[in-house]
Amino acid sequence: MRWINLPGSENSIRAPYFRLLSVSGEPYHLDQFRGRYNLILFFGHSLQCPACYEMLRQFSVLRDDYLDRNAKVLSIWSQDEALIMPTKKMIDFPIILLDDQQITRRLYYDFIASEDRQDAMIFVMDRFGSPFAAAVGDEFDITIHDEILNWLDFIELQCPE
Repeated sequence: MRWINLPGSENSIRAPYFRLLSVSGEPYHLDQFRGRYNLILFFGHSLQCPACYEMLRQFSVLRDDYLDRNAKVLSIWSQDEALIMPTKKMIDFPIILLDDQQITRRLYYDFIASEDRQDAMIFVMDRFGSPFAAAVGDEFDITIHDEILNWLDFIELQCPE
């Protein structure tokens, strides 16, 4: 796993726009969070990957820590993954979105110029849609949540309003 520092809000660079459906059929788009919530985007390989499934489970376990930092977590999966979605308890947090043809995934790989398009990705963004950091790797260990929470604390210091 490697972290990539991104310019954040200093250059007014915004993350690629998306509009996706949740597993319950509700539409979600980047603009609905703008100005309201910091965002974590998690692109996993597959729910059959034990490390990705554990990441999803840990987002759920650490729900209050993320909410305390005014963050929403969006977990983005291929349409095929809908067949093996986790229990309803985990579907509420993080919000699980379906990327039908993985167009959104490709946009975010391009955004960070990642060559290995099979890697899992995590983006940490402020409430204005500016990415501050991205983590890319074939697997993430459980300590990555501490790093994500530290990034959210840093963002709050930069954008206290």
